[in-house]
Amino acid sequence: MLTRFGRIMRCFHALAASLFVTVACGTAWLSASTNLVVFERVSVVPMDRERILSNQTVVVRNGRITEIGAADEVRRPTGATRIDGRGKFLMPTLAEMHAHILPEDAAPYVAGRFTTPERAIERVLLLYVLNGIGTIRNMHGYPPHIALRERVARAELLGPTIVTSGEAFRNEYTKSVAAAKGLVAEHKVRGFDFLKIWPGVVADDAWDAMVTAANEAGLPFGGHVPSNQGLHRVLAARMWTIDHLDGYLEAAARPGAPRPVIFATNLVGYIDESRFPALAEETRTAGTWVVPTQSLFENQWGPDEPNVMAKWPDMEYVSSEEIGQWTKAKMRNMAAQPLETRREYLGIRRRLLKTLYDSGVKFLLGSDAPQTWQTPGFSLHRELAALVASGLTPYQALETGTRNVAVFLKMEDRAGTVEVGKRADLVLLAANPLQDVANAQRITGVMLNGRWLPRVEIERQLRQ
Repeated sequence: MLTRFGRIMRCFHALAASLFVTVACGTAWLSASTNLVVFERVSVVPMDRERILSNQTVVVRNGRITEIGAADEVRRPTGATRIDGRGKFLMPTLAEMHAHILPEDAAPYVAGRFTTPERAIERVLLLYVLNGIGTIRNMHGYPPHIALRERVARAELLGPTIVTSGEAFRNEYTKSVAAAKGLVAEHKVRGFDFLKIWPGVVADDAWDAMVTAANEAGLPFGGHVPSNQGLHRVLAARMWTIDHLDGYLEAAARPGAPRPVIFATNLVGYIDESRFPALAEETRTAGTWVVPTQSLFENQWGPDEPNVMAKWPDMEYVSSEEIGQWTKAKMRNMAAQPLETRREYLGIRRRLLKTLYDSGVKFLLGSDAPQTWQTPGFSLHRELAALVASGLTPYQALETGTRNVAVFLKMEDRAGTVEVGKRADLVLLAANPLQDVANAQRITGVMLNGRWLPRVEIERQLRQ
């Protein structure tokens, strides 16, 4: 797993080096006064349920939605910035619920054009924003990320709302009761939002101590399923989230199956899919949420050739060195298993995903960015496509990154839908995302907390 973490760090380096936007550009956008904005004659995708409200006027004042109504019935306030919404669709921004931010010791990963890790971090956050993402859950945090979270909240820095863990529950923290309790206490004192669980082996007494201490501190914990604890034990502990569908294939393996490798890619042919409904019911009863990151697996084990993937539009923001590393990794996966086996592995994951969803398990949208072939912001749109390919409707897929996130974070009163009183985190689209989820990437403009960034500015920043 240290090797995987090293790959993530190299990806941070490549992305920070590849994306360059002047400080003046971002600052100008933040300092512009957009206290009063009106979207005129726009189709609203409220995401409270599957519907479209046509020909609407939406008024945003001081970062909040203050009025929504038929275009001919809502009075347009004077002095407002007016945005023509004809032929366009207004929906909530998305959330990337398995994201990563540059680490505290980012200096070795920062290219020459960036003098500080802070400037590199700004560029990673910008990629999320420019893809219509208004919230990220940072899955491996450091103390500086607390200040970063607050700077974004105060609109001093252009970026999505940040929910962050601290250092993961791994390695030395998993070997003793004292270390496990100490990690939880440190998270609470520093003000981290949750505790990330790492894979690998966790001593039983350390796991039990972590669970007890986290519950007493009111600190959620989620992420991987430790290999020796297994799915049933983490569900019994009511883990906050299970990411990557970790632990499910191992729990569904027949007797005689080989010892699973990470993500159980070697269990094809040993999975008893008749166990999926019971595992789904166990998950639903536990109240644990699932973050599938299915696109991560589609990219790493799917049929796409790396020379084709290297030409994806978002690879423009990744260095040629990093693309070379990703290409080698994909070629190793292709050589390790024939295409038929890899297709069946992905098919099993899709059927598991659909069974969990149909059984009432709550889902969150996440793609594990940055990771192999997962450019921040862009990869979340591939995740939406992967959910639809697994059997979800476009609305159901979009809900995992909008309304569901607000429910999960207990922010239903101020986020997740386009409704009066909600925070104005909005994305304006050129086509209906409920007809084709790919339309969620046809972005005309992004609004964060009432501040408007039009497409022309997005394109200018992406070109630089």
